Amino acid sequence: MYAQSLRRNHPLTLTGLLFAVLLVLAGVAMSNRAVEAQVGAEVDLAICGEVDSYTAATGLVPGALVIDGQSFVLAAGTELTNSNLLTANADICLSASLNASGDITGGSITANAATAVEVCGAVTAFTAATAAVPGSITVGGQTFPIAAGTTLDGQGLATVGADLCLDATANGAGQLEDGTLTANATAAVEVCGAATAFTAATATAPGSITIGGQTFPIAAGTTLDGQALATVGADLCLDATANGAGQLEDGTLTADAAATVDVCGTVTAFTAATATAPGSITVGGQTFSIAAGTDLGSDVVVGADLCLSGDLGDDGEIGEGEVEVGPNPGPTATATPTATSAVTSTPATSGGGTGAVPSPASTGMGAQDSRSGGSTLALASALLAVALVAGGAYVVRRRI
Repeated sequence: MYAQSLRRNHPLTLTGLLFAVLLVLAGVAMSNRAVEAQVGAEVDLAICGEVDSYTAATGLVPGALVIDGQSFVLAAGTELTNSNLLTANADICLSASLNASGDITGGSITANAATAVEVCGAVTAFTAATAAVPGSITVGGQTFPIAAGTTLDGQGLATVGADLCLDATANGAGQLEDGTLTANATAAVEVCGAATAFTAATATAPGSITIGGQTFPIAAGTTLDGQALATVGADLCLDATANGAGQLEDGTLTADAAATVDVCGTVTAFTAATATAPGSITVGGQTFSIAAGTDLGSDVVVGADLCLSGDLGDDGEIGEGEVEVGPNPGPTATATPTATSAVTSTPATSGGGTGAVPSPASTGMGAQDSRSGGSTLALASALLAVALVAGGAYVVRRRI
């Protein structure tokens, strides 16, 4: 009864209510489609340069940002992270999202910090940048975006498969802002000596090795054969190939066949090796690694003056070859000879032969006789010797 009365008294009420509901549902559907279209149209924007001007957006009014002469609209309600960096002439980088209208809807600001890029290898992709659209290049397995408006010197060489070297500068957003492409010219590297520094390259970061006093950069993604031998102090030989940027692209490290140690001096540092861990010793100002499990003896302590000699192992460690440790003898002493004399008797020749009469030099008598003036006693001794020989007796040599 109430419903019939309602229809009679208010014939448009239910119709109007249904119409209002349909309008709301239609509005929601249209709003969802608009949001989906906006999300689907969002693109990334990355640009670095100096700020010409900046006006922040409010909840109802759009803002504006001009970087190196390029103008961007900030949609109403948009807030940029680190927007405090947006001061006149500040060198910044902007990473942002755009809606379908090309307005910035969100993003962040960072200081522009340039970095050097040096890489060689095969070009596998290249898209040149235009005045308004960024490009990219992939060389040596690494991809670099190219800032809009940037033309690389020699980019005509950038065909897929070309072996090139890229020497460039990347801005704070990682985009190349300038650079040069050249043909990759390789060079042979052969050097032997002690390794004094080594940093292995990774898939994305270059490394380096210093051997024989020369330092060589190692290209990212390069692993040297035998690089486990590259410990500080190891005596090694490097046989490798360097690319046009001077980076090692391949190579082999081997132990120097002539690796020996022969040094004396004071031990200034010593870490004994254990059964599982290597040690080290510094003697005479030179530092050597000690192979795990090697015992150099109880005489090796800091402050000891000793000598270390022998062969080094393939990895430049003491203990894998024959090594001797002993006290430092210091300067060699020279012995002073001492003259000695003795009284001897010589048999005379039997049968009346003649015996030898000792000379003053052989008996040591001459100098003593001249100093004492005993010429008479010497004459008597000589006459006695003659008489004994004549009698077939022995000659007795006496020291007077």
